[in-house]
Amino acid sequence: MKRFVLALPLAAALAACGSDSNSPGGTKPALTGIMPSRGTVGTEVRLDGTAFSAANVRVFFNALESPSVETDGNAVFARAPEGLVTGTTYSVAVVNDGGKADTLANAFTAVAPEIDRVNGATLAMGLVGMTVIIEGAAYGNAPGSSKVFFSAANGAPIEAVIADSANDWTDSFVVTSVPQNVGDTSWIWIETPTGVSDSVEFRLIQSGTFSPSLINWTGTTVLPQPLQGHGAVFVQVEAGAAPASYVFVIAGADTLGTATTAAHRATVAQSGAIGGWTSLTALPEPRAYAATAAATPFTAALDTATTAAVVYVVGGVDAAGTTVATSHFARVDLAGNIDAWQNGPSLPVAARGGSAAIFRGYLYFAGGADAANAPSAAVYRAPIATDGSLGAWEATAAMPVSRAHFSLVNFGPFLYAVGGETGAVSAVQATTSGTETAVVHLSRINLRTGALNPWTPVSSQAKARSKHSTVFAGGALLTTSGVYSGQPGSSENTYATVNNDGTLGSWNGATGSETIEAETGISVYNQAAITFIDGAGAAHVLVLGGANRVAAGQPTASVLYY
Repeated sequence: MKRFVLALPLAAALAACGSDSNSPGGTKPALTGIMPSRGTVGTEVRLDGTAFSAANVRVFFNALESPSVETDGNAVFARAPEGLVTGTTYSVAVVNDGGKADTLANAFTAVAPEIDRVNGATLAMGLVGMTVIIEGAAYGNAPGSSKVFFSAANGAPIEAVIADSANDWTDSFVVTSVPQNVGDTSWIWIETPTGVSDSVEFRLIQSGTFSPSLINWTGTTVLPQPLQGHGAVFVQVEAGAAPASYVFVIAGADTLGTATTAAHRATVAQSGAIGGWTSLTALPEPRAYAATAAATPFTAALDTATTAAVVYVVGGVDAAGTTVATSHFARVDLAGNIDAWQNGPSLPVAARGGSAAIFRGYLYFAGGADAANAPSAAVYRAPIATDGSLGAWEATAAMPVSRAHFSLVNFGPFLYAVGGETGAVSAVQATTSGTETAVVHLSRINLRTGALNPWTPVSSQAKARSKHSTVFAGGALLTTSGVYSGQPGSSENTYATVNNDGTLGSWNGATGSETIEAETGISVYNQAAITFIDGAGAAHVLVLGGANRVAAGQPTASVLYY
């Protein structure tokens, strides 16, 4: 157990720093390492070693004494003191009770803060009052004299409030909320006693032109083949010789209902229209009805020198229709190509029709059905390493309702489970079962640990629905198509506004003269969908493929955007 240690007079401690192993009284500590080796005033460093005193240990950065020191077995934890100078490298000394000391020469450098990502999104964006998390390094482990700012429309700084200084400000992340009066396009930066970070662009969702209440779909380049039960992810390649935005379509079931290995890529224009499709490295095994997600440098601490994103395919069914627990992943290079697929850790149970999301370095997998079509409420998470590989799956807070063929949607620290099938229904069934659900549940992700807090119900959809797609776009959750009661196509789109605290407004029907059914002649289910924000801050949605509800579930190759 860590114990707080009171400081001794500075002069005596400085004299003790010059002590050697022949000094009378006590034992001499032996230091082996320090972490982190860079930081600012208030950064807590861990000093590893042996022979630390049980009490009255002191730590010095050159002649500056740490104001707070704790011991925990073979580790000493100390806060970097006031007076650090940016760019200066300090030797760090630990002085035992009795005066004997050991020093790590040139062990800690005072640096300006760094911002790596904001809110785990492709672009830093949010709503006024919404919780955001700023990730990086050298913030200090308490705000002290450090501050975080947003800019107003006129460029003036607006200091953001830190609600819980004990928990919301750490050396590697800061939790705050978007203040009033920020500009539609704002900037975020952090100031500490040792410098000012670079500014990161932040956009208010309200500044976009997306209107979820009026959806007019437009057809664009069709898929290379008709598919259902496939996955789609959006990836922006911002580095390299040719920055571009891409949509990747992975696996899925063909017109014979057989799982495929295909992987294709197309460029995405700012309007949402897509270019021609390019075949990429195929999956090592056929898959359909798998959960698909992509980690980017905004959602995980990837090695960006060679990697633009990492694509994951989890669970699903194989070519024989057998439900599997396996996972695969592949890195997307800076040219937008998929490297060789690799095996990831298997889920604790086999599942198809589950859903996945990524936030702050974790891949979350929820729900799904087993080989007997029975749905599950289980939720698992796996940590994402810098090379994109996954750590072991571990259980986190289960959903209150078992569900398969639903949507797991992430926006900032909020995770939503939307609709789904609660009964034992096959993946291709196009008629209603009576066991679809309209219920939507919300879990607020613990920003410090990545664990899910207990799920709570929010506004339910007007109709029970499964095998649909739900995405976050334009400040709202937008649900499209799927299996629901009534005439197919009659309730094609529905949306609910996301409130500042993550709860939802009432669900409403979204109208438009150009519907999916009008454009393609079919009402789809088991489709894939993606969303992205264009350079002007406007949200777009693409719906790709899917099966026909009124033609024996035959898939389509159509792609539509808004």
